[in-house]
Amino acid sequence: MQRAAVPLRGLFARKSTVIQPGSEGMLDALAAVLKKYPTYSVLVVGYTDNRGRRDELLARSQAQATAVYSALVGRGVEAKRMVVSGNGADEPVSDNRTTAGRALNNRVEVIFLYQ
Repeated sequence: MQRAAVPLRGLFARKSTVIQPGSEGMLDALAAVLKKYPTYSVLVVGYTDNRGRRDELLARSQAQATAVYSALVGRGVEAKRMVVSGNGADEPVSDNRTTAGRALNNRVEVIFLYQ
């Protein structure tokens, strides 16, 4: 099983779970790629920085991943292909001590699974 991850950043305002206006192009392009490879399963995983209580971070990351999932389904991607989860502050890709590092950790990854 192979994996290819596409990190999506800047979709949400700080601590928001609503996709910001102006993100349509990124989501349209991603939906087009997903529809081009209809046999691939997809994970939609939300992540946050480490600022806040663990339960709140998990809930926010789950809600953000669900928002991306809903946006993709709204663009014609089959819902049954996707699994959604929120990992909170687990698996940071950068240092949470800096603003720039926290910005990198706040993301939703769309992960293609294929053989």
